[in-house]
Amino acid sequence: MLQPPDENLIEMPSAVALNPSGLESLVPVRPSALESQGSALRTVGSVHEIMEALGEPGVLACIAPQQLVDPSLGGIRRQIESGAGPKLDERVSGTFSAVRAELCDLFGVHAGSGSGDALLMDVALHLAILRRHACEDRVTVQLSSGTHSGKFHVDGSDGARSAVRLIHVYAGAPTQFIHPEELSSQSMFEGYAEGVSGYKVRDLLVEGASIRSVPVDATVAIKLFDPALKRQGWIHRTPPGEGPRLVMTVTAPVAF
Repeated sequence: MLQPPDENLIEMPSAVALNPSGLESLVPVRPSALESQGSALRTVGSVHEIMEALGEPGVLACIAPQQLVDPSLGGIRRQIESGAGPKLDERVSGTFSAVRAELCDLFGVHAGSGSGDALLMDVALHLAILRRHACEDRVTVQLSSGTHSGKFHVDGSDGARSAVRLIHVYAGAPTQFIHPEELSSQSMFEGYAEGVSGYKVRDLLVEGASIRSVPVDATVAIKLFDPALKRQGWIHRTPPGEGPRLVMTVTAPVAF
């Protein structure tokens, strides 16, 4: 049986430079808009900086390049997209230690393919990052190979006043999003989200803006709020009509 890696022994990756042009596969990125101190979206050099940047006032999301814990993670994308990789649809909730132990058992099923160890180590890294900032000892990890509606939405905090969700796409098309500063209006988005007739995706964007994509193999940290608070959130979606995917989310209460 695989043993859950000790989060205190996981070596945190060193910072590396991020090419701002890699943040957008659909349209050119304006680095000044993405990296300014007052921006609602921040980019950082490595995943271990992501929570500190997210904690800044006004920031809704933070994007960091992925630092591979195990080199075999690079092959997981090819396996899944070719239909040969693991198909996971699991949701695990509990204390951090209990979730790590349960994930260990889950990934042990795939250890023979060489992908189980790599996935376990990478998920454990994300758990360790979030645990250092969580205000309660509870976390939810979800791994999904399924397809989604392709509709832009905002994730809620699911009972907590505020929380953080880490999102990582191991295979398939990266998450798409609308830059917070390029949203035409919050009321327009709410009408679109509620299915008001006549609202289209293009109506959500200011003139000249385009849908953006998270870079391949990057991790996104987003702030989640209780929907009753009516706080602005990070607007994103799974690209519609895409093939096989494997997406991980790790969510825990974090006070802001």
